[in-house]
Amino acid sequence: MAKKLTLTELNKLDAQNNKKEKVSILDGKYEVTINKIFKDSDIEEVLLIYSTLLQNLNGASVVELKNTYSLLITLILRQFTDLPIPTSNDIDELVKVSKVLLDNNITAEVYSALPQDQLEHFHEKTTQVTGAIQKLFEQATEKDKVEDSVDGLN
Repeated sequence: MAKKLTLTELNKLDAQNNKKEKVSILDGKYEVTINKIFKDSDIEEVLLIYSTLLQNLNGASVVELKNTYSLLITLILRQFTDLPIPTSNDIDELVKVSKVLLDNNITAEVYSALPQDQLEHFHEKTTQVTGAIQKLFEQATEKDKVEDSVDGLN
């Protein structure tokens, strides 16, 4: 017979999702703690922040837009490691930190230390969320077309 799900049991389940590992970077000079499991709620938070930042870049120059991929990687590193990445979502500040991490090979070393299965899970979740957003956008666009047609009849 199954047990009753209690708050204590929920906390035990959640504790299993909070496993961390320490890795050395830059020839052992520094230690970084990485998450062994990427929780769906954390993935969704990264995607929400990233999409908000992209919306804020609407009409931005090509120079600003070219940094958006490294920005996503930086947001992933911020969420799933203890790297000193600012918690503010100021795009200029995040781009500066992204460049420092990239130029000093920290991005590559830490990103490669992240669990591959969790990066794949992140990618799958991104595809799901992107598909859901696209569907909502299509529905909103269709609704606008219908409303415009009705307005045209009045």
